[in-house]
Amino acid sequence: MVFEELIENLVRLDKQVAARDGAIGSDIVAEAKAISGALNALEGRVAALSGGARENSFLKITEARKRLAEVQKAMDGLGDAIGYVRKSVGKWKAEFALNIEIEGAEPARAVLRERSGKAAWEIGRVRPEALRAPITAPPAPTGFGTASALFVNSMGMKFVRVPGATILISIWETRVQDFKSFRSSTNGEQNHPVVNVSWEDAKAFCEWLSQKEGKLYRLPTDHEWSLAAGIGGREIATASPSEKNAKIEGVYPWGTQWPPPQGAGNFASGNDYSDAHLGTAPVGSYHMNGFGGFDLSGNVWEWCEDWYDGDHKFRVLRGGSWCNRSEVVLQSSSRLYVTPTYRHDTVGFRVALEVGKENRSL
Repeated sequence: MVFEELIENLVRLDKQVAARDGAIGSDIVAEAKAISGALNALEGRVAALSGGARENSFLKITEARKRLAEVQKAMDGLGDAIGYVRKSVGKWKAEFALNIEIEGAEPARAVLRERSGKAAWEIGRVRPEALRAPITAPPAPTGFGTASALFVNSMGMKFVRVPGATILISIWETRVQDFKSFRSSTNGEQNHPVVNVSWEDAKAFCEWLSQKEGKLYRLPTDHEWSLAAGIGGREIATASPSEKNAKIEGVYPWGTQWPPPQGAGNFASGNDYSDAHLGTAPVGSYHMNGFGGFDLSGNVWEWCEDWYDGDHKFRVLRGGSWCNRSEVVLQSSSRLYVTPTYRHDTVGFRVALEVGKENRSL
């Protein structure tokens, strides 16, 4: 009976540790992971900003990451303390019984009190109330969800420079209202991406737009599209799309988080990261990526200039669409290859503008 009474405080302590581990630890870890993913995505998007807005945003991101590091350190400390108590309780019980036989009850009580006090201190040094302090991601920076275009043509198509490329690229996919000027029989809402266009249709549009605007418009190459998605520097520029297909794992236009964070893009319904659109979404509806472009993942597949491989049978599509949800398909390095005449309601395109060919002021 003496034994049970003396170890009661340790048993109670072990139960409190277990409850604390479940009620606090798992919640904090889940919240920290979510915030860390949001910060990864946000870092890419604020890179498109400039001046004070960019500096302020990165400062807030740094502060949030510092807080996350403090929480992780505290969680590690709590985990160590939990492990210490749980590993020790069984050993202390056995030792206490032996100490009673060898040294008597009172000395055994003193040893147990000392050890249980140490265990309580180990747990108490990581205060649960400190871990309960809210972890918050920095607010969206000024201009978030918009992009400052370097060039806007007469049709209102906005273009930005792609780091590492010699082109400007449209911040969004070609809209119905753009394509309707080229072909009046297109169905759909004006500010949605045009769909059911073949590679040949997209090329014809670029040729028409070049004549109309007096500049050189074309489809982006596969490598230029990779640069726009942020992975061009990690691929061999001269390799064929087939050689690069799905070779960079776990990297997406919004960052490295999976599943996609809220607002990352227009993807298939019926999953944990569903969006509000069952088909295409109006261009610019979701967060822009680091270079200031929208829908580099989801909404519609986008034609590129290249052949998929040396057989010259298939052209390249990039970026996934509104009906895709697979982690592999939504990776920035994934490609789809189809014939140039292929048309589908998940396929559209984005336009690139050659710099310095007709207008050296760009």
